[in-house]
Amino acid sequence: MNVMETLRRLPRYRFASDEHLTTLVNTAKLLRLPAGRLVRPPRLPPDVCLYLIRGSVRRTDRRRRVQSLTHRASAAREPILDAEFPQLVTCGRVQLLRVGDPEEALAEPLPLGSPDVCTPADPGFEPWLGRFLGGPLLARLSALDLQRLFRGLTVSNVAAGDVLIRRGEPGDAFYVVCDGAVQIVQEGHIRHVVRSGGFFGEDALLRGAPRNADAIALTPCSLLQLPAELFAELLIASLHAPPAKFDGARLELTPGLDPRALAARLHPGSYLLTGGSPADRRFTAFLLQHRGFVVYGEA
Repeated sequence: MNVMETLRRLPRYRFASDEHLTTLVNTAKLLRLPAGRLVRPPRLPPDVCLYLIRGSVRRTDRRRRVQSLTHRASAAREPILDAEFPQLVTCGRVQLLRVGDPEEALAEPLPLGSPDVCTPADPGFEPWLGRFLGGPLLARLSALDLQRLFRGLTVSNVAAGDVLIRRGEPGDAFYVVCDGAVQIVQEGHIRHVVRSGGFFGEDALLRGAPRNADAIALTPCSLLQLPAELFAELLIASLHAPPAKFDGARLELTPGLDPRALAARLHPGSYLLTGGSPADRRFTAFLLQHRGFVVYGEA
């Protein structure tokens, strides 16, 4: 990437002198970040700007409203972090250009954190937000649907040992773990532990069946709860027939097949789901889509 040409395209530097641009180029830094990375500097100096050069991000304001930006949008030609929007989450691979006053830039380099790491000076950091917003589960949602999703979430705090879901009960909600850990127990055995940024409760909603396991708080937890109706409307993607020139793999869902184990061992790519019941296909498709796979099949 030619940093000089990139700076020329930005409105802020369009009429800057060559001498000024040369100085900026010497201090500019290109940041290449993977999906799910949260960028939230505790203080961004006024003379330091961050521009979106490639990819897409979701930035959130202090009231947790979400705005989606791509490098092709005109809004991305302006700095993407400011007092109103103090943090962002990367969606897919992203390139950011950090430009600033040379002395300011050298004195305070921009801190970058993974979704579960931030500077201790930032007590308001919420680790679940980076994982939840940056994951494939929400990648297809529009900014408007993200607003509806966040408005539909309710917060609850539970103590260690509290039973959150009981086997045999009807499924009425989907849960996201903000803080703490929840163990999923089936027939006396711990199937897995869900930690900050993870979720549970989707099985019964996707299959239209009673809960098949207990969910018990392993530690004190802060949870977000989404009603089943909003979960079905926003997070269950419709399955479509594959294109005429489909070059992916076929997956036949047979009785006794564990969709979670299947999703964990597959290689990234496109898959056509066959066999099984509609509920089995919905559940398997949800797990695969959450891991970033492209999935086709009958609804």
